[in-house]
Amino acid sequence: MKSRAILFTAMAATSIATCAQIMTVNASKVIAHIEPLIYGAGAEDVNHEIYGGLYDQKIFGEGFEESAEVHLAGFSTYDDPWYALNGIANIETDAYGSLVYDKQHLSKGSAEVEIKMEDGNTIAGFIIHTSDISDGENSFNGYEIALNTYVKKVFIAKHRQDWQLITDIETAMNPSGQWNKLRVDFDGGNLRVYLNDKLVRQYNDIHNPLTNGKIGIRSYAGSSMFRNLKINGQKIEFKGEPPYVSSMWKAVGSGQYKHDDKNAFTGKYAQQITGKTGDGIANTGLNGWGIGIEKGKKLNVALYLKGDAGQVRLSLQSSNGQKEYASATVTGIGKEWKKFETTLTPDQTDNAGRFVLQLGANGKLWVDQVLLCTDAYPFRADLTEAFKNEHLTFLRYGGTMVNAKEYMTKNMIGSRLEREPYKGHWYKQATNGFAIPEFVEFARKIGAEPTFAINIEDNPTDVLALLREIEPYNLKYIEIGNEECISSSSRKIYEHYVERYLVLYNAIHAVYPDLKFINSAWWRKKHLDTMEYVFRSLDGRCDFWDFHPWTEIPEEAIKAEKDIALMQSQFLKWNPQTTMRCAILEENGNTHDMARALAHAVMLNNVRRANGFVPLDSPANALQPNEQNDNGWDQGQIFFSPSQVWMQPPYYAQQMAATNHQPLLVESNCDLSNLDYTATRSQDGKTLVLHIVNYDNSGRSLSLNLNGFGEIGSIKTYSLAGNDEGENSPKRPERFVPVVTTMTPSSNLHLEGYSYTVVVIEAK
Repeated sequence: MKSRAILFTAMAATSIATCAQIMTVNASKVIAHIEPLIYGAGAEDVNHEIYGGLYDQKIFGEGFEESAEVHLAGFSTYDDPWYALNGIANIETDAYGSLVYDKQHLSKGSAEVEIKMEDGNTIAGFIIHTSDISDGENSFNGYEIALNTYVKKVFIAKHRQDWQLITDIETAMNPSGQWNKLRVDFDGGNLRVYLNDKLVRQYNDIHNPLTNGKIGIRSYAGSSMFRNLKINGQKIEFKGEPPYVSSMWKAVGSGQYKHDDKNAFTGKYAQQITGKTGDGIANTGLNGWGIGIEKGKKLNVALYLKGDAGQVRLSLQSSNGQKEYASATVTGIGKEWKKFETTLTPDQTDNAGRFVLQLGANGKLWVDQVLLCTDAYPFRADLTEAFKNEHLTFLRYGGTMVNAKEYMTKNMIGSRLEREPYKGHWYKQATNGFAIPEFVEFARKIGAEPTFAINIEDNPTDVLALLREIEPYNLKYIEIGNEECISSSSRKIYEHYVERYLVLYNAIHAVYPDLKFINSAWWRKKHLDTMEYVFRSLDGRCDFWDFHPWTEIPEEAIKAEKDIALMQSQFLKWNPQTTMRCAILEENGNTHDMARALAHAVMLNNVRRANGFVPLDSPANALQPNEQNDNGWDQGQIFFSPSQVWMQPPYYAQQMAATNHQPLLVESNCDLSNLDYTATRSQDGKTLVLHIVNYDNSGRSLSLNLNGFGEIGSIKTYSLAGNDEGENSPKRPERFVPVVTTMTPSSNLHLEGYSYTVVVIEAK
């Protein structure tokens, strides 16, 4: 890193260093007040940042709600796993998966199957003449004939390790949640497609046709179920092979297993184990990446059991079971569900171990709701420390997870292990072990002001029950919904949101009149007539309008300032006396690199210049497990594995800004291109802080013309610099971190190329 130097001239002095550009700061001219809650972060259970991360629960799949992943006889599976129950093959996914029948290789014939989808995004159907298939979105050759019940279309596409849409046909079909029968008659590249026994399209591929291969089924962009598969009139059974163990667990020993939907303690399923001493199940944590075990660090166990086995042995082991680090036995198991608790203290360290539950005697056992945690429960201690060190002033809990139909507050109160799980958006088998009460507790623990979003269809009585439970935490902000109306600009959709907002607002405000309310209607600058409708409907009953800008690179953040200014001008146009302001509860992007860090630093400058119009700002997302990204959002500030925590450049940018907050914006000017900056000052005028973003690849030299500030006592700079795609890794966790330098008032300020620099000047 190059040395940094700075030239300062007090009062009205104008000394200029050779080859340095001039930045003029008038520290005595205050032009705006800066709110203290602009240093936020967004927390959401996306990419398992909560369940599997911040939530200090080492077991993943503790409620056994995940289907029993079994091998389907005669089939090969690709990408996300398939399951079979009562002759129905199903896949639970937000991505894609294929199931290919291996026993026939055809050039001519007929295939039919019945399909049911719950998600409006899902496209599901046949893949014909399939060959050269492997894991991957389009890693196969073949024709895809599939349907989507939401848009009521049948799609015909061709894959040659890619995707080429041939045609889509709009036709009548049964809606989501009902079965549709799809049939394809094929002869080489000649395809005849039937839906519910009606011919909907005949297509003959004359351009390099695919002529033979295997037959499979595929689901894309969502979950689906298939039954009654027939190939050339012969029914092909979807028959699973044992063991039937919930898919986040593995069988240990040679017992008999049942994924039991008749005897669950919570949710829909419990795991049944029948066998002899030593038979059982093992769990290796989030998506099987291993459980972090530390020598001498006690882990607490709580679980619910019933059965006639009498006793159960619990242990911590190496991933292959060859080494055992700790064990305990629980006894007194009976015919009714009962909670059991014990501790395990390992005698060795293993960063990727497993938890094992085994029968202590011959018999039958049911198990549900298994908890393995440290004394820091429900918060992982090292992640909590990382949050504290970021010096956040604001924390938001919300996002698309809120829009799931079953995201309801009635299941978020009371004992954590007895709360009902729900079908989530990002993860279908979502847990309420960490919910809104835990979030609010955590925000207060790290010294941040909390807010959270609730589903717009929630019951006001249930929401009030939740608010009563968290009263000791003195909640000040609440958001109704998340990114509502984002999928459509239809006036009716906005009207429904307004209706639901007012139902919830009226009930909550009557009991908690001091709460500040945030509306989440999607802001559309091209539909200002609809925006005016929402504004006028909620003005006086809404304190903030949530705005989610895209801020992946500095240039996008610079453009966002105009959008904020437009929003403010429209508010004042519609009502010059309005008190409604803007809250940025998600700065979004697909990255966690240096470009994203600089973009956030620019957004903070935007917010400072907005003079209080944006008092809340939180980039997404707060944290992310390493190499466990399963939905595309790759924007965590804090990264972690079972045994390590490290920070990405956006974390350090936020830390630098929050640590050096001052409440007054003062006048500053500089003509240098690709430079974004603000100058802030303390109330007593003794501290001046400059926030300078150099989003040019070249280094710059600045000379400061400093007016209205006393004699300089000390100068310190904090600089975060690197290439635009720079990020930290577990092997190089501090590759991009702030460099702190103490300066003298006698030389230029050097800005590294692609950098964010905070300059702190103290008066004598």
